[in-house]
Amino acid sequence: MEPLSTDENARAILSIFRDEGVQAGEALTAAALYQGFVDDHAAEDYAAALRRAGEKGWLIDEGTVVRLTASGSKEL
Repeated sequence: MEPLSTDENARAILSIFRDEGVQAGEALTAAALYQGFVDDHAAEDYAAALRRAGEKGWLIDEGTVVRLTASGSKEL
């Protein structure tokens, strides 16, 4: 299988929010988000994917939690 791009991995992070039923303004713990990502993706891709999702305005990394923005919710 060919490795996913950072943008594709950022979308994979968004899919975790969708799968968990998270709405705009709500958050997942950083630990739960990380675990959800590494269940199906390479752990070394997580930080870059989270950063890209933040750059796109989809998520806000608040340290112990990661919050879904309205823009991120529209991408779900």
